[in-house]
Amino acid sequence: DVVQGDLDYPETLAPSVAGVDRVFLLSPGEFNQVEQETNALAAARSAGASHIVKQSVMGASPASPAVLVRWHAEIEDAIKGSGLTYTFLRPTLFMQLAAELVAPDGAIYSSAGNARIGFVDARDVAAAAVAALTGGHENKTYHLTGPDSLTWTEAAELLSRAGRPVRYVPVSEDAARESLGG
Repeated sequence: DVVQGDLDYPETLAPSVAGVDRVFLLSPGEFNQVEQETNALAAARSAGASHIVKQSVMGASPASPAVLVRWHAEIEDAIKGSGLTYTFLRPTLFMQLAAELVAPDGAIYSSAGNARIGFVDARDVAAAAVAALTGGHENKTYHLTGPDSLTWTEAAELLSRAGRPVRYVPVSEDAARESLGG
């Protein structure tokens, strides 16, 4: 059954969780993400749901320098304090996103240097969500990574094999921050 609700309007969420025992929680990383997801949490509690599976982020922590990562930690804390059981899925960077970061000139610009990332396939995260929703993973946190840790240079090589040529171009942290408007 398809039921609509809007995370910005809590009064629309009750029908979307009515009769639901387990809730999968994923919203876009927007300025009001904490409010949106706590609206969903409140609706789930009111409807009598018993378990929330939240797609979070790797390294969720209130001490993170990244605001998005702090938001996920805040939401996780709210879920833990709600009395519902939970499963937190904390994936690394999606390989699908790496492909989207290729600039029109065929380059991936990043300040990561030779750092290794365990890129994960979004389909694997979806499979983990299904497993968590079907039971047996109460009050667990899973760090989801891919089978190999790759540098951006290695990721660019893999992307090149799948299509057009891609190269990694290292940039300074200051240049990366400036490109993000910071």
